[in-house]
Amino acid sequence: MMFICPVCNSRGEAATCEIWAAATWREVNRELPLHTCGHRPRFKAREGKWWACCTGCQHMTGGFMSLQGAVAGWMRSLR
Repeated sequence: MMFICPVCNSRGEAATCEIWAAATWREVNRELPLHTCGHRPRFKAREGKWWACCTGCQHMTGGFMSLQGAVAGWMRSLR
């Protein structure tokens, strides 16, 4: 199971457990800090790794093994 927004294609992590899939969906949709350009991050899984990308200027951090790592990487990149 995976929760995906039909409009922006933002997604949580794929999981066999609905509770975990919902928890990761809430994680990517919580109030994360905006990038300096004023836009929100969007998280993507590609080739087995997670990436965070600004929806405005396309600033990207990635290569993380988990969604939680990508969220932490996004926070770290804004320091």
